[in-house]
Amino acid sequence: MLAKTAAKIEMQIDTAIRQKMCDPYSEASSSFQFCPVTTTDGIDALEENLNNESFAKQLFAQMKRIIGHTGDACNGLNIAYGLIDHFFDRKLMLFCSWTGESRGDSVKYPMRKCVNILDIFFKLIRSVNSTFSRTLLEDFFKRITRNSKKRSESKGKRQSTIHRRAKTKKENKGSNSDFDCALGLSSVSATPNLLPVDQDKPETSGVHVDENEDYETNSEHEEENSLEDSDDD
Repeated sequence: MLAKTAAKIEMQIDTAIRQKMCDPYSEASSSFQFCPVTTTDGIDALEENLNNESFAKQLFAQMKRIIGHTGDACNGLNIAYGLIDHFFDRKLMLFCSWTGESRGDSVKYPMRKCVNILDIFFKLIRSVNSTFSRTLLEDFFKRITRNSKKRSESKGKRQSTIHRRAKTKKENKGSNSDFDCALGLSSVSATPNLLPVDQDKPETSGVHVDENEDYETNSEHEEENSLEDSDDD
């Protein structure tokens, strides 16, 4: 109880401070539109466009409106899970991995080479969770691509049942507490101030959003935890 209260107070203080600070990319044109990338060529185009400072500022501002100023109690991982679908279509991640390698003969798109994309994604999460690290960023993208098949099939809908593998004591010792939190396995409440995908379009933002898309919930993250990894990093 004390831990929950302390975490909540800390987040409230952090939020108040951030709201008073001016973000480096705080202004965006109402005509700016960004749709989730659907092809690997689109990833290359986004990476190239982010070399343009004006485009980078516009994209940052639009995504910032989605995530707001309040972080989560999972070092930013809940925010990351909600934000990723505003960058990439879920089916696209089927053709990506962190290194570009896969268990089969096919070659996948290596996400680790997307320096600009990873950088702006990192800055967005860090803007609300100062404890989000580059290591967590890498681990997050590895999990997203590794579990891409299940995520593409779930379509962001709440799972009616959750199947979680029982962990041994040895596994518990080696578990990643940050991802446990994002997967809903932590005792600390982690409720990010993130707009659902079907509600994320502010009146003046101009971001194109599929109004039929459902928001990815923490129960989906729990579902991902039960998967046997199907692809290499």
